[in-house]
Amino acid sequence: MHAAYPEAKFVLGYRSPKSWADSFSHMIYLALSDIDKAPEEQRGWLRMVNEVLVQKCKIMAIYRYLEKHKADVNYSDNEI
Repeated sequence: MHAAYPEAKFVLGYRSPKSWADSFSHMIYLALSDIDKAPEEQRGWLRMVNEVLVQKCKIMAIYRYLEKHKADVNYSDNEI
C-alpha cells in the first residue's frame, strides 16, 4: 500500500484472535449468513463481499473451522 500511497499515514492495530473472531461473528458473518433476508439494495454488495471473503481469502472457511473447534482451544485476550 505504501508504494501506491507514499504520502499516506498507516495505522497498525492489533486485536487478539478471540476479539477478532467475536467481532467477525457478530457483524460480518451474520450479515453474510443470510443474504436473502437483507434489503434488496444491499444484496449485490453482500454477495460481492461474500465472494471476496470465501473465494479469494478463505476467511469464512477458516472462521468456520475455528468456530467448530473453539471448544478445544483456550484463547486468552492477553495472548499475542
